[in-house]
Amino acid sequence: TLTLWDGKNTVTAKGDIPQKAKNKALSCDDVLKNLTKFGDTPYYEDNNEILLDDGLFVPMGELNSLRRTACELLDSARAETGRNEKQIANTPLPTKTATTKKPDLVIRIENENQIPTDLTGIKAVILPLEKDLAVPNIETLVDIPRGIISEKAIETQLLKYKEKGIKKCLCGNLSAVEIAKKLGFIIIADTGLNIHNSFSAHTVEKLGAKAVILSSELTCDSLTSLASPIPKGVITYGNIPLMLFKNCPIKNGKTCKDCDMQNTLTDRLGTQFPVRCRMGYSELLNSVPLWLADKKNMLNGIDFEVLYFTTESSERVVEVINAYKNGLCADCKFTRGLFFK
Repeated sequence: TLTLWDGKNTVTAKGDIPQKAKNKALSCDDVLKNLTKFGDTPYYEDNNEILLDDGLFVPMGELNSLRRTACELLDSARAETGRNEKQIANTPLPTKTATTKKPDLVIRIENENQIPTDLTGIKAVILPLEKDLAVPNIETLVDIPRGIISEKAIETQLLKYKEKGIKKCLCGNLSAVEIAKKLGFIIIADTGLNIHNSFSAHTVEKLGAKAVILSSELTCDSLTSLASPIPKGVITYGNIPLMLFKNCPIKNGKTCKDCDMQNTLTDRLGTQFPVRCRMGYSELLNSVPLWLADKKNMLNGIDFEVLYFTTESSERVVEVINAYKNGLCADCKFTRGLFFK
């Protein structure tokens, strides 16, 4: 038998009866070595007691099976304990008075050429951290990549923008939150933190966020019903970032030296997906942009919307902004995302 205890739950798994050893008998060291190979489970051995008579043998496969069975039993016991504890369910939902005003318009750009000459009606501009861009004469934020290889590199870039007067940054993971706090930036929770319900909005506010861009996987009903203690926004236009690659898929065909940063991956149907590099990681973007300009009346209670520009020309940026100001239908292939699923 093998008994596991995690400080709260105790489980016991039973195996076959040990055999008499024909050659080498099983030792306590042999048992401990096999029973503590917890691999990718969340468990590790902290203390043990082994009861083993002399002259016995148990196949290694039997010990491995015993360990796997015991771990599965402990998983089930811990899951049941979690369901029975009501602390989370009893936590009151955060509340915020629903806004009836028209959402503010925020644009996220990839390069300086995409910044419109006429910024009328635009509340703020978001700049990518990895590019040393000039700061426009408007409220400006900086977007930290959701993949972080070097915290020092992130800090160096943030300090450059801080010297230019930028005080807010988008944080798409917890590492970015801690770096931003350390350098004194105002934190805006980005989609990478996957804020998808009222509890997670409440939690990210406790982490220090002053506003949140909600998960792009939420439906329209979920977005509008979500109660957030801080202003909530949503991306309503753009080729939404999908997959994140540590190993750049474009390197199979060209080197970084030869790369013009205008790359795509093509699937078996001939659909092209833009690929961009961001400080050591590559991101796959959706093949067509999200378009909600003609559906904005359904986004009740949203404080701001983000137009996420990546590969668009400067002329196309202006066209899209005007379309969103006037609630126009799409003039290109598009997706509604998951908003109306």
